[in-house]
Amino acid sequence: MQEDAELLSRYVRTRDEAAFAELVHRHLNQVHAAALRRVGYDTHLAADVSQRVFIALAQQARWLLHHPTLAGWLHTTTRHQAANAVRAEQRRKARESEAHNMYQKTGTLPIEDIDWKIAGPAMEAALDQLNERDRRAVLMRFAEGKSFAATGSSLELSEDAARMRVDRALHKVRSHLASRGIVSTAALLGSALASQAAVQAPVHLAKAIHQAALNTASVLVPSTATIIQFMTTTKLAANLTAAALIILATGTATLETRAALRSKASLESLTAETSELTESLAQLDATARTKAAELAEQKRNAAAHESEKLDRETAAKIRSASSATAAALDPIQAGKAFLQRHPEAKAAFEKFVHGQVAAQYEPLWKALQLSPAEIEEFQRLVARNFSVGMPLGSDRSYAAFTLNPDLTQQQSGTQLQTLLGPDRFKEFLAYSDTLPARGLVNTLAGSLTFTNDPLTLEQVDRMIALITANQGRARERGPRPINWSPIQTAAKEFLNPTQLTYLNRLEIDAKSNEAMSLASVQLPK
Repeated sequence: MQEDAELLSRYVRTRDEAAFAELVHRHLNQVHAAALRRVGYDTHLAADVSQRVFIALAQQARWLLHHPTLAGWLHTTTRHQAANAVRAEQRRKARESEAHNMYQKTGTLPIEDIDWKIAGPAMEAALDQLNERDRRAVLMRFAEGKSFAATGSSLELSEDAARMRVDRALHKVRSHLASRGIVSTAALLGSALASQAAVQAPVHLAKAIHQAALNTASVLVPSTATIIQFMTTTKLAANLTAAALIILATGTATLETRAALRSKASLESLTAETSELTESLAQLDATARTKAAELAEQKRNAAAHESEKLDRETAAKIRSASSATAAALDPIQAGKAFLQRHPEAKAAFEKFVHGQVAAQYEPLWKALQLSPAEIEEFQRLVARNFSVGMPLGSDRSYAAFTLNPDLTQQQSGTQLQTLLGPDRFKEFLAYSDTLPARGLVNTLAGSLTFTNDPLTLEQVDRMIALITANQGRARERGPRPINWSPIQTAAKEFLNPTQLTYLNRLEIDAKSNEAMSLASVQLPK
């Protein structure tokens, strides 16, 4: 029997409807049973939820090729879709109230006597409390009916370790159910899960879901890249609004920009504040220029009337005014002071930057299996290196907006290494080194999306590796230089003529952007 990954690969590469139909047939009972429990055994609503889950599978098939277990993803997706359906029809609150009243009247109920129309949501809530690996172990053992040996192989564990993990997970589920008034032993609980997994979906449902999912997926063209390239600089941006719009325009073509899209509302709020910031900084610039002119005039008068000796009081005033002028023109302090005066703008900017961090590094989080607490700390440390600049005035001085300005880049790197540990920190450095290449390959893949020669996943990976290997050392300002000659030579081995033509265009655009960036950095203040 073919593995799920093989069937999914056939569907992604050749749109093999038979392969997708086999996936639906293989997992429909599991999805439908979970949906029934979550929607209180409303068969019509469960069928609708099941259909939405497999539509999502068809749409996201490309990005599920390397997922550890399809059953775990299907269970999580069923949970989200069922929650949306129940909220829409306002049924969950009534069912939970009914369940609560029943438990209050009857005390505790043995699990074999439970009405699953009432206890189904409690069972699903208990499964939701498990971490991802524990939930995958339980689903493979009972929903898919795999042996402990097969379960351990999928989770990269021994048979005994898999048995212990399943037992611990069942104990957690049993404790959660007990708090809801449902008592059981681990053996009875396992039997209940297995019997629920065997609930048959309606005969007509598989065919309806198969057709609906394929019809929906056929109008979608999935993107092959997963990273937004966000160039952090204090002198490349003409203003904050333009920088933010460029970042959003690049990101919306990729699947992994969900976090960046969630920050869009916050970005719009920050953009609204930029006009006030521009005005404030312009006033600071004008005040500083006025003070500088007054000081220059004072110096000339003092030199004319007292060529040998400056009046001490006048000299003190000059030094004080010079310090005030320097402080007023300090771009870092100007930007920091504005954000301190406007906490709502600071909060919006923080959400925007965290969205950009998530857009770039979410695939790495999944690969490293970071916990929510580790992800939050990771975002705080990496956000230190994201900044956006705005001109103060015509003298080309800039105000730099940076989160956590009191945390130096060296400190953030040290704390990040402590958070991840030596091995995961090396993976972080290696992944970060590929970000410029991923941004370029994302552009190339997007330009080929609607042609007859879109990039395959293998071509995407090879192009990322090729560009990364031929990029120069990072500059203090501006993009990293790229040696395009060996890239073009090596690409001829695995790209067709149409794809090579688009690669030539990408090279021209990249060189043009690099030249413009260098020119902007080198302009005199």
